[in-house]
Amino acid sequence: MKPKKYIYTINDINLFCSAIMDDEEKFSELLSLKPELAAFCDFVIHGNENAFNWLNNYRILHISAFISALNRNKSAIDFLIRNDWKVWAATANAFNGSVEAESWLDKYYFSHYKNLAHCLRSQLKQSLLSNSEAVGSWGTFSDSGSSGGFDFGGGDFGGAGGGSDW
Repeated sequence: MKPKKYIYTINDINLFCSAIMDDEEKFSELLSLKPELAAFCDFVIHGNENAFNWLNNYRILHISAFISALNRNKSAIDFLIRNDWKVWAATANAFNGSVEAESWLDKYYFSHYKNLAHCLRSQLKQSLLSNSEAVGSWGTFSDSGSSGGFDFGGGDFGGAGGGSDW
């Protein structure tokens, strides 16, 4: 059984970028429209482990895998590709500097996801390069077959949290 499919518009991804860039008003809007993307922000940007647990409890696998794919986890990237979330795999690869991934995003009219990779890079790359413990705390994605399970182990990225009650 394939995991649930989530659809995102260009406006959703642009809103996501604004929330990543720490715009509290946009974060609140994102929380009401696309709570899984708000949970990503709250965990990755603000270190709120409750947001991460919420993603896991509701089995929002593409976002959980995307978090690990940003950390170059091959199992997570393979999972995204296998489950028709290629755009998320390409975005993670673009975040990690792949010119080919950026070209693919442009070719298939996903420049808003390329912009997402750039937003993430500007907010996170310095922290990731300077704090290997934070990167490791994101855990590893392991697809457990058709159930689509994962094992991250939690972690604390740092920050004050986005103020959401997950």
